[in-house]
Amino acid sequence: MERMVDLPRFLILEAPMGEGKTEAALFALDRWQISLGRNGVYVAMPTTATSNQMYCRVERFQENRRPGGRENLHLLHGQALLSDDYDRLKARSVAPDEGETPSVQADEWFCAPKRGLLASGAVGTVDQALLGVLQTRYQYLRLFGLAGKTVIFDEVHGYDAYMLTEYENLLRWLAALNCTVVVLSATLPAATRRRMVQAFSEGMEAPVSLDVLDGVSYPRVTTLRDSGDLSCDTFPSARSFSCRIRWEHDRRSVAQSLAEEMKEEGGAVAWICNTVRSAQETYDLLKEVFRDSKIDVMLFHARYQAGERRRREKAVLERFGPGRKGGDGVVLVATQVVEQSLDLDFDHMITELAPVDLILQRLGREHRHGGCARPKAFVEPWLRILVPEGLPDDFGASGKVYLPFVLLRTWLVLKDRASLALPGQMDDLMEAVYGEAGDFPEEYRSLLARWQEEHSKGEDGSRFKAASILIPDPGGRDVTQAFSQGVQEDEGVCPRARTRLSKEDRIPVVLLHRKGEVSYQDRSGTAPVSEIPPRDPEERRRWEKRMVELSVDLPTWFLRDVDRIPEPRWKGCALLRHHGLLLLEDGKVVLGEGRCLEVDEEKGVIRHFGSEKGGASRGRDV
Repeated sequence: MERMVDLPRFLILEAPMGEGKTEAALFALDRWQISLGRNGVYVAMPTTATSNQMYCRVERFQENRRPGGRENLHLLHGQALLSDDYDRLKARSVAPDEGETPSVQADEWFCAPKRGLLASGAVGTVDQALLGVLQTRYQYLRLFGLAGKTVIFDEVHGYDAYMLTEYENLLRWLAALNCTVVVLSATLPAATRRRMVQAFSEGMEAPVSLDVLDGVSYPRVTTLRDSGDLSCDTFPSARSFSCRIRWEHDRRSVAQSLAEEMKEEGGAVAWICNTVRSAQETYDLLKEVFRDSKIDVMLFHARYQAGERRRREKAVLERFGPGRKGGDGVVLVATQVVEQSLDLDFDHMITELAPVDLILQRLGREHRHGGCARPKAFVEPWLRILVPEGLPDDFGASGKVYLPFVLLRTWLVLKDRASLALPGQMDDLMEAVYGEAGDFPEEYRSLLARWQEEHSKGEDGSRFKAASILIPDPGGRDVTQAFSQGVQEDEGVCPRARTRLSKEDRIPVVLLHRKGEVSYQDRSGTAPVSEIPPRDPEERRRWEKRMVELSVDLPTWFLRDVDRIPEPRWKGCALLRHHGLLLLEDGKVVLGEGRCLEVDEEKGVIRHFGSEKGGASRGRDV
């Protein structure tokens, strides 16, 4: 094949949910590997759950691309050691099945800490790449592992000001390291697109005029070539989608209406909540409402212990993933863990009010695939949006998760619409909420202006925090001499090394059970703990399955009550060295000041806040 010249070095693909962006990115990867001699790929996903699903998709792609060849593919995120799919590929490299010549495997050498990005192929969270541009001890090794590869970033619209500052620096370095980059998004604000193109062109040292990005209709593809040629073109969408909207205020009345609608033919329904607490309460309500029916109610969120979360993730993908034929009678109550990158299909959806881009992302999981038998009640797609009665002064718990400024603009943009037509309205909706201009009613303008000013100050602070821990741009000072502070090499160990800036600290803890003076792995007391930490590798793996990440609104009291985090005795244990330890009695642990953690088999970890005498709950619970 004749070698192709001046192929894109940087590509941004914006298209609706379910349009096939991932397949297009893998096709581009294949062309670049053939024509440019690229030898390696890293697929950077927003979460561990999306990384797990994408890992299987990339494995299938590599198996079909090079049958009988040999490819390395590793999974890189904090819970990768719990993945059965990753274990399967690691086992292949040691002892393949008799008569099998596997194309894809995971060689053991690359499984060691810090080596994963050196493998020819890997899928993981975007954090693994971002750590390459932070002032961490082994950042150069991460950049070396990415050099010359094709790097695919999915769902980049979810990056906040802090992550976007880090990401722009990463793009400069990837350009300087001769990488080719694909960015995928369904809901990318125009200003963010311009900043990404500008950052990559700076890394290429190829100044560009961003004016060509203006006025191009959605969906579109933006390309920056080796020659410095920047272009932006639209293309026809393969799918048009129209969805009715209904606004709701009362959760119980919605649940009762849903029970009537599903009474005859069932259906697969997603009820998406913005906080774990809201999801747990909604689950309890639906279990009560559907108590005498044949409708299943499932719950999925991020505050399950790692092993249980992985099991539920698999159950969700099996029940709602590709190949679903319909005929279900099930309601999935979930948090944001299902809104991005997961290939799921639902007949109907209920969502709490969220920023417009996330509402569109959630909507992309409704009537996603053809070939499903839709029940009569949901034969046409429609969406219920739950909003608090107190709008616009009170957004409830959602106002603690998302910026009230963005929620208010979203509500004002959508509240008078009877339906959404996609992809035709995608740009208008995004720019109405995130653009600088906006024609809003007079009574809301002063409130919006005040919230926008607070939002701008917060973004300035986030960018400053991110910039303070970044390595210099390529071509600048010697990065090994420019570190301004001693940042640890692992995210989560030191606050200065964070790839994401959260309003709350997230602390990984292992939950064990105690009866008298003996600790057990299970609540029933059938598996006693002989030593802390365990020496046996398999036992340590079972411990890791009991890990859960807790977000706490007051880190000081949490650290005081849990003693020291990480647990000092676990320093030499790679799996557990960043974890704390909580010992539960009767499935609970009292942390003081009326705070309590409870582990429920169905609902996961429940956090109780209130007075010592059981007063009203208070504080944020996400």
